[in-house]
Amino acid sequence: MEYNPIISSFYFENLCITKKGEFTFHTKDQHVINFLQNHIYKKGNELISNFDNIPISFTQNWINGDRGAFKLKIVNDEIPTENSRVKFVEKTVLLMNRYASGNVGHFLVDNLAGSIELFKKYNIPLNDWMFLYLDEINYKDLSPNKDMSCSHNEKEQSTLLAINPFTGKQLFCKEEMSSYLYDKKLSVTFSLLLSQIITKNTPILQKCNYDILDNLQNSLQNNLQNNLFLTNVERAPCPRDDFYNKNRNKNIFVKDYNEFLQKENEIQICFKKVIFGTGDRHFVENKEKSKFREITLLNLRKTILKNLNLYKNIKNSKNRKTINIGIHVKSLNSKHGSTIYNLENLIKTLQETLQKNVKLQKIEIKIIPIILEKLTILEQVNLFTKIDIFITTPGSASYYSLFMPENSHLIYTPVCITKKENDFYCFQPTIHVHFTMSHLQVIDGLYLVESCKERKNQQLQWCDAVLNVERTSQLVLSILKMKFI
Repeated sequence: MEYNPIISSFYFENLCITKKGEFTFHTKDQHVINFLQNHIYKKGNELISNFDNIPISFTQNWINGDRGAFKLKIVNDEIPTENSRVKFVEKTVLLMNRYASGNVGHFLVDNLAGSIELFKKYNIPLNDWMFLYLDEINYKDLSPNKDMSCSHNEKEQSTLLAINPFTGKQLFCKEEMSSYLYDKKLSVTFSLLLSQIITKNTPILQKCNYDILDNLQNSLQNNLQNNLFLTNVERAPCPRDDFYNKNRNKNIFVKDYNEFLQKENEIQICFKKVIFGTGDRHFVENKEKSKFREITLLNLRKTILKNLNLYKNIKNSKNRKTINIGIHVKSLNSKHGSTIYNLENLIKTLQETLQKNVKLQKIEIKIIPIILEKLTILEQVNLFTKIDIFITTPGSASYYSLFMPENSHLIYTPVCITKKENDFYCFQPTIHVHFTMSHLQVIDGLYLVESCKERKNQQLQWCDAVLNVERTSQLVLSILKMKFI
């Protein structure tokens, strides 16, 4: 079987990182070097110094271009001793580039699910590891008038589902994938908070980049190949990502360029145990289906609910006297996908339908419009542990179904796109993710769409689905009859 870095994961012991941010693996064991040469790099007897620019895996679960491509420098030497000035981290460290971290649903499924699987795969206790983020959300000065396309360097670009106002194209700096155009402050907050929920408040580490300035405040970056920075591994957030720090853009001063060159290859920190890669569960750009295992999402669900002391909610759901129907309320002006156009009419018709049914009048039923932006993360998760039926469009909101009770129902309405005037098509891009959740009954709502309302002044062709409210209400009614009567 041919080695493929996209679906590979690694467990390394004694990995180090230099001050210019390169990962190094120190070994004099010829058996290890031969294995890497013949099975990973496939370079036979080439000098190991030729391997530096060959990626062996990825640290971003959703593969998009070369962001997160992990390169490792092999050093034919012993690792520094703990008696030296080099710091050592004892706990197992997971390396990660974040993806769409400004959205809780995406961070759960597109980041944390893969992390949980890697630690289960290598049998690492969940209380014995920590994150090391290799990216910075606020990777450069991005005031409203700054270009976000990295148009000066095509290798640094990625295609995102939005139009860049500076270029009129869907091209953005690849580092924008860390937030995926969501609010950067929320991206930092969500990723740190959710990571700490998983690791029970273990410190989160981050690789921070610092501009190199001389004593006259002149940047030396233009003299450096590949825009190298001096880096430092420290407790997150980095100064650039610390929105509460007035001195966010910290710099490092050196007397001259030669002094920097002497420092950049120094080892700053080593890790006793390191895990990285995508492993068995990964997303690949432009693939209709990505690999997913039920045990991965089940472990993520249990870990979060237990650490938040909410697991009892889903275990005691049968004792609740109220049936909760959640309907996701998403702005018609949302930049992130389409929504249900006729939500108010749907809620009104659903209420009338349920009130007419005599048998259901003995049951307390609540219809809850869910506006996620108005709730904290804890409130969001807590709410979904009590939602029996959830009506939503594809995307991040649907991922909250991960926390719904046993034998709950997800009515999954589609994304719709305008083809031409009075013509549209709809599809279900991530419904396969939900089919892996055994606690959930997933209903494909494609047949509920009767038309689509085109958005005005929208550069992408999203249109908002208009549901047949009678048909949708009857579907909910049939679920309630089946479950509770």
